[in-house]
Amino acid sequence: MCSAKLWQEDAATVNEIRQAIKRYNASQGIATTPTSGYHETLTLFWVETVRGYLREASPESRLAAVCGAIKTLGLDSGLPRKRYTFDVFTSTEARARWIPPDA
Repeated sequence: MCSAKLWQEDAATVNEIRQAIKRYNASQGIATTPTSGYHETLTLFWVETVRGYLREASPESRLAAVCGAIKTLGLDSGLPRKRYTFDVFTSTEARARWIPPDA
């Protein structure tokens, strides 16, 4: 099992994820507006989902963590829909700030 330190993250790490998504979107010509681009609720949903996977799976290495997360989580494209209603995904509020699961 990897040491706890290997998986530690803090608010700065989550902010780096946010910024990386926004940079990627910009590189693809995707503007962040109230109705498109970056989505805070979906970002934090996936951060928490991966955290949960790492806690449960206790992978042996970063490579095992990435491969396992993709194998386990990447095949379920409907995973967010199990926790959220359609209205949350389409709301401008959920794009701008965290909305807790409602389904």
